[in-house]
Amino acid sequence: MCKRVKLLALLFCLFVFQSIDAQSDYCFQTGLNIDLNSLDFPDCNGALTYDISEAGADDCTGCDNIQNFTIPGNITVTAYEGGEECDEITVTLVNGPSITLNAGSAPDCNEISFDGDFPGTVTDWSWDFNNDNQEDANSESGAYVYTENGSIEVELTVTSSQGCLATSTQNIDVNGPIADLLIQGNPEGDVEFEPIFTTTFAGNSC
Repeated sequence: MCKRVKLLALLFCLFVFQSIDAQSDYCFQTGLNIDLNSLDFPDCNGALTYDISEAGADDCTGCDNIQNFTIPGNITVTAYEGGEECDEITVTLVNGPSITLNAGSAPDCNEISFDGDFPGTVTDWSWDFNNDNQEDANSESGAYVYTENGSIEVELTVTSSQGCLATSTQNIDVNGPIADLLIQGNPEGDVEFEPIFTTTFAGNSC
């Protein structure tokens, strides 16, 4: 009797371990196309069909493999092989971060500051203030001095503690005084004389 109980307990623990091991967590930004065929269902092989359980109108049975989720939160995707359930995973969906233009920016210098916000723990912030695909700041808040007026796209990308990348963009209008670059010194032939660069905005040094 004792041996049978121990054997059943061992089989139960093995089953629980395998069930936990079969789970795969994913994190995606809402509004993006997700190919369910690209997700890993360790206990499944071959062609799969899917059911999706979500608190909202996106629940579906026999769902298409391409999904575009618009509601943040957790969903369960169940995979079927040959009509038989073989595995399920949990997918976390997040909205993109919000970008706030600070009212306290200094328009006389075209220096504009921004705040970012994200409903979750962020491990990495990355700002591109002038749409050149280069990181300009890596903190929750940042500022940038613009040397050209016009409509500029600001982009903020965050990495959540789950490893989820989420990106938002916002167009801003830059219309402050343009910088005048003053170069002083450095006569020809004087290699030891360093030039002095001064940038002014409407007479205000920034």
